[in-house]
Amino acid sequence: MEIRLLDAGDTTAFWQLRLESLRDEPQAFGSSYEENLAIPEAERQKTFANRIAGPNNFMVGAFEAGKLVGMAGFFRSSGSKDRHKAMLWGMYVAPEARHGGTGRAIITKLIEQARTIEGVELIHLGVVTVQEAAFKLYRKMGFEVYGTEPHALKIGFDYFDEYLMVLRLDHP
Repeated sequence: MEIRLLDAGDTTAFWQLRLESLRDEPQAFGSSYEENLAIPEAERQKTFANRIAGPNNFMVGAFEAGKLVGMAGFFRSSGSKDRHKAMLWGMYVAPEARHGGTGRAIITKLIEQARTIEGVELIHLGVVTVQEAAFKLYRKMGFEVYGTEPHALKIGFDYFDEYLMVLRLDHP
């Protein structure tokens, strides 16, 4: 398995995996499959470029035999009062790559990269309460729950609560 930062050459692979994640795990993401599917190709390129326009925004990917099978994004806040905070977003591992340490490897790389960015102290994330495996992984990686957002997502008539979690980078 290869774990690395995504670059412009990974645009197509990113969008394929992104659409898969939104289609197969709709309760896990704030975006919808239908909304992302409707994005024109030129806009997809621009959106992806903005998401990897490091050093404050980047994506980590996991590759098996050259195929992108997992990913997570990092976004740093840009305001003068909140630049010490960042967000882990879009974490997804394809079913065929689960249970082999792929998720752990992605998050480890993301945290390592975040630690190289001067001034970043906290990484926040939200995880839907029904995503038990993801929640357990985040806990193992040192993230702590600091709250719960009731009805964070609504799909049809169903509501999903979300745990709000944080990792303090000053703690190893």
